[in-house]
Amino acid sequence: MPEIQLIFGTYNSLPLGGTESSREKQYQHFIKPFLSSLYLFPEIPSVLYYSGILLQWLEKKHPEFLDVLGEMISRKQVELLGGAFYDPILTILPRSDALGQIELLTTYIRKKFGKRPRGAWIPEMEWEPWLASTLRTCGMDYTFLGDYHFNAAGVIKRYVPYLTEDQGKTIHVFPLFEHIAESLAKISPKEVVKTILSHQSASEERLLTLLVPGDCWPSAKIEEFFLELRKNGQIQCTQPNRCMRSTQLGYKTYFPCGSKEQRMVEALPPERAKEYRALKARLGTTHGEMLFGGGFFRQLLSRFPESNLLYSKMQYVHLLVNGIRGDRYRKTAAREELWKGQYGKAYWSGSFPGGHLIRKQAYKSLITAERITREKGVFIPSLVVMDFDMDGKDEFLYQGHELNAYVHLSGGALFELDNLHKAWNYIECVAKKRGEEEVLRKAFLDHFFPLGTGIDEFISDRHVEGGDFLDRAYTVVKCDKERGELVLERRGIVRQAKETIPVRLVKKYIFKGNTINLYYSIVNAGATSLRMSFGVEVNLSFAEKEQVRVLRLEGKTRKEVLHEPVKLSNVGEIVFEDLAHATQIVLSTLEPASAWNWPNECDDSSSDGPSTVYLGSCFLPYWQLELPPEGVWENRLTLKMGTL
Repeated sequence: MPEIQLIFGTYNSLPLGGTESSREKQYQHFIKPFLSSLYLFPEIPSVLYYSGILLQWLEKKHPEFLDVLGEMISRKQVELLGGAFYDPILTILPRSDALGQIELLTTYIRKKFGKRPRGAWIPEMEWEPWLASTLRTCGMDYTFLGDYHFNAAGVIKRYVPYLTEDQGKTIHVFPLFEHIAESLAKISPKEVVKTILSHQSASEERLLTLLVPGDCWPSAKIEEFFLELRKNGQIQCTQPNRCMRSTQLGYKTYFPCGSKEQRMVEALPPERAKEYRALKARLGTTHGEMLFGGGFFRQLLSRFPESNLLYSKMQYVHLLVNGIRGDRYRKTAAREELWKGQYGKAYWSGSFPGGHLIRKQAYKSLITAERITREKGVFIPSLVVMDFDMDGKDEFLYQGHELNAYVHLSGGALFELDNLHKAWNYIECVAKKRGEEEVLRKAFLDHFFPLGTGIDEFISDRHVEGGDFLDRAYTVVKCDKERGELVLERRGIVRQAKETIPVRLVKKYIFKGNTINLYYSIVNAGATSLRMSFGVEVNLSFAEKEQVRVLRLEGKTRKEVLHEPVKLSNVGEIVFEDLAHATQIVLSTLEPASAWNWPNECDDSSSDGPSTVYLGSCFLPYWQLELPPEGVWENRLTLKMGTL
């Protein structure tokens, strides 16, 4: 009976940022043991992928690992894969960045190991047809796709590599047997070998490709698996380059857009995802995968608004970086930070533990890149008007020497606040659920609610939202780009008891230096007196609860506010001290207010039991309005950012 040809290997990466201890743990428990075990079996060839982030870390912390890897490449036991350096989702990158990142990793591998990679790993197997020509342009001969892609393309025979094409450029695609790879963590190495042999055919030689996460098996199981392969005479381990020279290739086919099933299901709205799983269970695995595959990866940018804002920031910074002229070194430095900020896992929230921390690291790199693009002595602070988040409407981006402050017409609210010196976005936060909606936690959100509403009602969303100002569109009255002045207005309504009262709300932003002044004017345009509470919600994002102090001014002294829901009275000023970034943010109001302050938290999906993750703080000053017809209430709020 003909042998089974087996391509086996692992793909490995490190998250952007992360602690040194977590990186070292991953190295000692998984990365090092796999290569050490493989080294003991020189007759077993393998294919391996290490991201650029990981290779850089290994070069700095464990150069001996790269020495061993280089030896195994030289003796042709290891075929090293290329790809994009910072593990981005290639399909959402500008084409020039995708090409640049692939070439960066290719160059690194060639210089370090003396051999250019011919194959590419695609993170999350997120594929769009144009990637075929992009990969081929970068000198890649082959890549890998999973069960969904081959099912959706109607490919039945999975035991050979196939050819795909875009713009006249072709590339080979090896089918991954994902269902076998996913079972590795659940079954013994001996059972894995049995599963592989179950694909053996009496009439033809077959090829199976298994690429698994580097943390799939502990070291004992790895060695046991290699021993089983050594003992078995029916499985011949090989590598992609050898296969393309000796194996009959499949026909040319075209693969539709798609990624790993988990990502495509996450892209669906919750109810649709539930229907998808139920329908797939009814159809059975084979037919379910053949007929449909969930959503589309880019829908994650619509599903999770915080991901969309990061994507928008990345696209905007790409424009800034590519606008640098005449300074090659500055452009190279800015582009490196831009590419770091394109790290893929930052762009989908889903169930990934610690996703918000990775997103913060991506923002850090993007803000750093933006800062580098600003030429000293040439850059002038101003308001930029553009459709930043690609929703068909303009946003207003104040760009200063010390901070960025972005205003959205939806709610007239601040949706990004960057400390440029520390490269930290203070309004980056996991969105909260309001019914089936994902709602961003922004700053200067306008609430009308009945007198007597309590903090617990508000936090749990059991309060009555009387106005329609929270996420409805404001109109632009004035925009002075040079002076940094923006005036917005909304003519909306406030529901009071059984009445509906027309209300005109004007917000005037004045940006200067490290300060934002926001002037409010509320006019009762109805025939009935307005008696409501008006509150302004300000959400700020911090790294760790232990690194934040909240202080309120009492007389001439500042008193610390606890990290729990608290009610405050007669508040004129509150201070947030971010010890991690040596920054303080002072919020003050001309008219003293009652106020609530509470920590923003979300469920910790990485924890076995009920647990929460700290995201930042919410401060909500509010005032009791008693406005007769044509009555006016005015106030000024000030946000000032400084150093500790």
